[in-house]
Amino acid sequence: MIRTLVLLLAILTGGAAAAQGTGLYDVTGVASDDALFVRARPSNDGEVTGTLSHDAQGVHVSELSENGLWGRVDHDGAAGWVYLGYMEAQGAMDFPGTLDCNGTEPFWSLSIRPDSVTLDEMSGAGFDGTTGTRARADGRTNRWSLRAFDSGRSLTAVIVAQQCSDGMSDRSYPYTVDVILSEQDGHRHVSGCCALP
Repeated sequence: MIRTLVLLLAILTGGAAAAQGTGLYDVTGVASDDALFVRARPSNDGEVTGTLSHDAQGVHVSELSENGLWGRVDHDGAAGWVYLGYMEAQGAMDFPGTLDCNGTEPFWSLSIRPDSVTLDEMSGAGFDGTTGTRARADGRTNRWSLRAFDSGRSLTAVIVAQQCSDGMSDRSYPYTVDVILSEQDGHRHVSGCCALP
């Protein structure tokens, strides 16, 4: 029954969901005693890998299927594809308030919080600073920059809402990040992936 309903909705809407693009979405049109299936592939017959609650909000869609009717998500442990007919785009995305980021080779982690930014590196070097400016890129809805400062050093992070892989696991992250740490004797640049904590 659910398959038939999803297929019928796809035919009737003529792919209206495709025009929404990537970004933050809210689940809509799902009964309060039901949930939206997350599937292993963008198809009604894809294996169910998880669910989104009927009132889930702020679900990041990082990629669209070829036909534009399905979106790739990784939200509260549910990773896979959801039918966009049951999702409503929130519009331009705000800067994610908090993010946990990491990278490999060399291993590092970055914690972004409303008032602070902490970079930990295996070498023992790091950064523990106060958040400065946050801004969305002009003309873009899914890119932001962040500046932070610590004892004469500065850190710039450029975050993009797009699917990211750390290259060492099967986990898919919803954001990419480039981090530049500027010091008196030069700067270091690392890149990696981020997720909401």
